[in-house]
Amino acid sequence: FGTRLRNTRACPQALGGWASLALLLFASLTLLGCRDPAKQGHTDTELGGGPSVIFQGELEHKKMRHPNRVAAGPEGELAVSDPRAGKVFLFSPNRKLEGTIPAGRPMGVIFDDVGNLYVGDTQTGSVSVYKPDGAFMHSLGAGVGEFQFPSDMAWSKAYQRVHITDSKLDLVKVYDVAGVHQYSYGGLGSGDGELSFPTGIALDAFNNVYVAGTVASGGWPVAPVDNSVQANFGGSHQVCNIYGCSTLWGDAFVAKLNPSLAGTNTLLYSTYLGGAGIDFANGIAVDGCGSAYIAGGTSSTNFPMPESPPADPYQSQYGGGYDGFVAKISGSCLAVRGVA
Repeated sequence: FGTRLRNTRACPQALGGWASLALLLFASLTLLGCRDPAKQGHTDTELGGGPSVIFQGELEHKKMRHPNRVAAGPEGELAVSDPRAGKVFLFSPNRKLEGTIPAGRPMGVIFDDVGNLYVGDTQTGSVSVYKPDGAFMHSLGAGVGEFQFPSDMAWSKAYQRVHITDSKLDLVKVYDVAGVHQYSYGGLGSGDGELSFPTGIALDAFNNVYVAGTVASGGWPVAPVDNSVQANFGGSHQVCNIYGCSTLWGDAFVAKLNPSLAGTNTLLYSTYLGGAGIDFANGIAVDGCGSAYIAGGTSSTNFPMPESPPADPYQSQYGGGYDGFVAKISGSCLAVRGVA
């Protein structure tokens, strides 16, 4: 994994600004190297009334404030969600800013095969769909309030469905092109196929689902036990004051699932990813070769590092505060191949 990420610092706020850089890197994974046949992307918007695209000639505020997710469309167009600016920025294939879609607090974004854009708004708890010309089509499910925190999305080319992580419900919800809910999988717990605060999702060419999230304690299912990146929980962190103590996030996790059309799921592999401090995942991408790329943050001095070549981490030592990380997990041997 040749890309170098320089050390950055930030507080572990929900999907912090430094992690935006790592997530922007993810979008380029569909454009470079092993291209994902599913043509994944990411995108976000608001709901209720269906705002239209504001084109470049009408823009008053063109600057991004907190770019969070990136989606690549079928023709090379890009959509970048910015929850702090309350917009989704739209770029042409030659990277010219074409317009924006106003939203409350957009986060998850994705294009389908024909260029329709799905935008998840974490403020209204909704996902809206827009045509390639920017016209509002419809909302998924009941619209406002259908979700609690639609943080990320993945498009299933084989079944023409969108998979959406709802972080606060610890679920992945699946909808067809008409916006009708098909099934959900996950749910808070430590059993096979259960999830804990999922924040990133991706699909490979075989429709296997890769989910990244964060767990606060041990007991997470690890598979295969004898060949996992990290079989044991690295630890969590407590913050105490006059009102008592509370446990903050512990380790990131990565899981590969094979959900059927009926909604059942089979755990293909699952692993912790973290050290003794606070570690969390913000996003995940998978390339056409089946390797997973995870972006997140860590305050651990003993965050797991690759143990053998060809790994060559840009920074192998903890830098202090909260460091950003990008890790690559091979789809064949389940080993960390690179950490930036």
